Amino acid sequence: MGIPILVAGQVTGIDSFAIGQMVGRQLPFLTIIVLFLDHGDYGRLARH
Repeated sequence: MGIPILVAGQVTGIDSFAIGQMVGRQLPFLTIIVLFLDHGDYGRLARH
């Protein structure tokens, strides 16, 4: 996950550390959303 953050920092001119902080703050919420989406798909597949 570090390489995309470094590249984004180089392309945009924003400090890579600041981008890493932004990603770190959003990652827990994204993890919960993906967890529930994945669990919902598993439930649908198990019924068929």
